Amino acid sequence: MRFVDGSYRETGPASVWARPHIPLVAEETTSPVQRLAIVSDSANGLSAELSQQEWAFISPTMPLTLGREPASE
Repeated sequence: MRFVDGSYRETGPASVWARPHIPLVAEETTSPVQRLAIVSDSANGLSAELSQQEWAFISPTMPLTLGREPASE
């Protein structure tokens, strides 16, 4: 992940570019929907209003609603 705005060290909004560097399943091509789910799940806690040194951020559920399936990266 690369931050465009904000950072892990600052509270408040953040913007990042993100892309998985390894496949979801070894030796298989990761589909665009799988790539979207990986990035969505790993983005938890990127932008926070509370200090990450004092508070934990968990994602007990992660619903995804797609207007359309992604066609590529």
